[in-house]
Amino acid sequence: MFGFTLIFLMYLAAGIIVPAIIFFVKGIKAGGKRRQAAIYVAVSIACIIIGAVIKFSYDINHVIGTYNVHESDEIVIDGVTYAENYDNDYSASDKGHYLGSVVYIDQNDYKTDPKFVWEIKGTDEYIYVLFAYDGTIYKRVD
Repeated sequence: MFGFTLIFLMYLAAGIIVPAIIFFVKGIKAGGKRRQAAIYVAVSIACIIIGAVIKFSYDINHVIGTYNVHESDEIVIDGVTYAENYDNDYSASDKGHYLGSVVYIDQNDYKTDPKFVWEIKGTDEYIYVLFAYDGTIYKRVD
């Protein structure tokens, strides 16, 4: 997911910024239109920043699962249950692509108190979950 986003943003940047730079240089060499070229460059940069903010806010708010209590040791993502697991050889440095967030579900109220989830590189059995400043490794329960 992150790889696609990075490639997309690089192509977007190249498609918007490179023509703007060429236009700016041609405008300077022609002796005019510098103001128009500067506006074009500024608008291009603003579009890239707005696109990045929209993508970032989508990733943060993308809910992929739930947990049922605040001190939860189990998370459910797409019907698959993961439980806290301290008996493994993984750490936060092994996290891979960002998957989304899991939220707390109260029976009376839908509260968003997100825990952020990453995959662990090289395995489908483990995930890395971050809540506030506390990160934990979770293992798939069969």
